[in-house]
Amino acid sequence: MSLVFRYVKSDKPAVPVTLRQRGEIKTTALIDSGGDISLLPPFLATKVLGSVYLRKPPNQTLRGISGMSKGVQCDIDICITDGKESYTVKNVPFFIPREPRDFVIIGREVFFDFFDITFKHRLGEIILTPVSTECQKIGGQVSRVD
Repeated sequence: MSLVFRYVKSDKPAVPVTLRQRGEIKTTALIDSGGDISLLPPFLATKVLGSVYLRKPPNQTLRGISGMSKGVQCDIDICITDGKESYTVKNVPFFIPREPRDFVIIGREVFFDFFDITFKHRLGEIILTPVSTECQKIGGQVSRVD
């Protein structure tokens, strides 16, 4: 079954998610088919990662369309639901820049391995279809099939 979401503010392909690691937050995340890695704004990092985030030095550099940014990388679980179906993708790599950002971005790395994602821009919809040949739903979690 596919998860269907309406665009946020009628022009942004974003979906409601729950991010989990040491803590948990519910937020809206932009689905970015052009981005390799996912981004977590610093103001949300402490809520998801706890004080561990504050102790980490910015030891990584991300190069993107908007330039270079220093920060840290952590693996975070993403739970996505439409109210009927729920899926959790574990250990998605997130880059946390030291500079302020406005919203969560989900890039292709790991997350896109588990879903076929269709953008229907004219209709203002994004459709996430679990890839049945590569993953399965087990107790609300999406896991690779070996």
